[in-house]
Amino acid sequence: MPTPSRTYQKASGIYYIRLLVPKKLIPYTRHQKIIYSLKTKDRSVAYILALKINLAFEEWLKSMAIGDNNRFPALKVEHEGTSYDFNLDSPAEKAAYDDLVDRIGMKVSKPIVVPPKLYSLDDGFKSWKDATYKVYSEATRNGYYPRVSKFIDYARSKKVTEVEAVNLDFAKSYRGYISTKEASPLTVDNHTKSIKLFFDHLIEIEEYKFKNPFAKLNLIKSKAQKLSVTDSYVPFRPYEISRLFEVEAYFKRFKKPDLFYSPLIALTMGLRLEEVAQLRVTDIYDSGGTWVIDINEYGDDKELKTESSKRILPIPRFILKTNFLDYHAYVMKTYGEDSHLYPYLIKTKNGYGKNVGYNFTAHKQELIQVDQKLKTFHSLRKTLSAKMDAAKYPSLLRKSILGHHITFDVTDEIYGSEEEGAKSKEHLSLSYMLTHLNQIEHDVDFGEFHFDFESDNFMYELVRSMKRKEAKKAYNADQKAASQQQ
Repeated sequence: MPTPSRTYQKASGIYYIRLLVPKKLIPYTRHQKIIYSLKTKDRSVAYILALKINLAFEEWLKSMAIGDNNRFPALKVEHEGTSYDFNLDSPAEKAAYDDLVDRIGMKVSKPIVVPPKLYSLDDGFKSWKDATYKVYSEATRNGYYPRVSKFIDYARSKKVTEVEAVNLDFAKSYRGYISTKEASPLTVDNHTKSIKLFFDHLIEIEEYKFKNPFAKLNLIKSKAQKLSVTDSYVPFRPYEISRLFEVEAYFKRFKKPDLFYSPLIALTMGLRLEEVAQLRVTDIYDSGGTWVIDINEYGDDKELKTESSKRILPIPRFILKTNFLDYHAYVMKTYGEDSHLYPYLIKTKNGYGKNVGYNFTAHKQELIQVDQKLKTFHSLRKTLSAKMDAAKYPSLLRKSILGHHITFDVTDEIYGSEEEGAKSKEHLSLSYMLTHLNQIEHDVDFGEFHFDFESDNFMYELVRSMKRKEAKKAYNADQKAASQQQ
């Protein structure tokens, strides 16, 4: 990048701009030169600011010239309701002007054109949110927006508030800052990805004129690296499963149906936390003699991680040994076909599964000693995946059960198993998947897991409590809206 025009850098590192005033214009400024601190050590920032100031200065010079004879416009001064009109080409009138300035201590206003206001990061953030709010799902917004807001706070702390002041060096410095705050490279990349999307928007609306500074800042460069990071959750060991699903401790901790049934379903069917927590009663049904769970995004309150997450899975024999289907029938009869499977749950910004994840973590911490970051509720799903892998189940079957993206590979599919003849997950029958899910052993006595959901109006009290909370939430929202209108 060239040296910014009319600038120099002091020993402190701060850039300054020096403007030389033509002789004929000195009477208007009383200065032969104007020196102004750009208040930055960043060469790129100084370059942009210098361009703006130089443009304003040149426009001022042009505005002071009239015609070809280079005469100056009349100088008008307003003071206490009286207008004074001076011609500085006349020695007498110039002397009168100088005398007036000395007496009343006023200075003539300089006809310097005010530089246009640069586009701010805050304005850009508002524009981006307005453009994407209805495009992104709630979960996506909750991921992207706070990351960009955090970046803008960081920029503000560095005295950078304008969009064009952000360059590649600044982007790298922010990545370094995030790297010190976040242990996972994947988390760092998620931050830079969010900010990249923000700058893509700024480029699209022509408020950022350079290449996207966050375009190639990924710490994870290869697919192998990404797999090693995203696969960081590890399965539970057999003795850990035995401890986690020990009947007495399990009943003591999990005293609501969502807390009780969700870990069982995740362990035996591989559902993600939110997939099982957001189920509706219509997602569980008999399909030609086989009970299934339909993982879908039907309904405004449901979200899936990816398109490949949509799938229909047969309920294995382990869950059928519990009273899960009895519970499902009870909710269907009591609360109707439009009901959530757990009708007392309220969706938070993190979905329906917050309390399930929290309680399972507390349960785990009491019973087993593990790395808290490597073994979570998600590790139940990983445990099933590891068992299918150990049993050498075809990759197409494993991916279909877990809801992973399927890329057909001839070698993998043909030589991976003699049984595997299908080339898409649509061709995997329910009976085929059920047979393989039923063959996995979990060393848990599922017949012991019968939750008492009918005693003492248990469900009625949970649902009534939920309705009270929703009513209070709606009332507070109305009060807030009313106060804002006043």
